[in-house]
Formats: sequence, structure tokens, C-alpha cells
Amino acid sequence: MGLRSRRHLVVIRRAEAHVQAIHELIMAAVDTGVTYLNEEDEEKFRSKVMLIDHAVVELRRYLRRHPGSSIAARVAMVETELSSFEVYLEKQEQAKARLFLLHEQVFFLVHID
Repeated sequence: MGLRSRRHLVVIRRAEAHVQAIHELIMAAVDTGVTYLNEEDEEKFRSKVMLIDHAVVELRRYLRRHPGSSIAARVAMVETELSSFEVYLEKQEQAKARLFLLHEQVFFLVHID
């Protein structure tokens, strides 16, 4: 009789902790009245999203081999959160692009002779 692996439980716990850390980053930004994350927090956010993505890939593999696993609902919740985080990052990028264009337009108007 072999020893059963508990790795999937460690991976799901870590993924859930990363989700919580991202929620805390967002709440800290909201509490200070900032609409978008600063560069440092955005980098932390992106790093956590990457870690969650890697965990989800591993957990999906596990669930294919163990479809009746008790962590299936937890994995689904992490996947849902990951999707919303990816949308948030996309919106952040779009907002930064709009801000850059606005800055360029203002710069152009100010420097017209």
C-alpha cells in the first residue's frame, strides 16, 4: 500500500492564498481612493495571477485523474477568480493606454507654437 499524495491540497491552499492576496491589493487601492494599481502593486498582482494560473493548470490535471475529488468546487472558484483578475488587468492596460494618449494630446496642444 502506497502513500497518497497530498500535493493537490497544498496547491489549492496556495492558490486560494494568492487569490486572497490579490483581493487585499485591490481593497488597499480602493481604500486609498485610487482607481488603478500603482506599478509596484500591479507587478505583485501580475505575479500572483501567474502563480494562480500555474496552480490551476496543475489542479486541472489532477481533477482529470480524480474527477470525484472534494477540491473540484474550490478549483472552480479559483478559476472564476482568475478570469476576473485577467479582465481587471486588461482594463488596467486599456486605461493606461487611454491615459498615455490623453497625455500625448495635452503635450501636443501645450507645445504648439
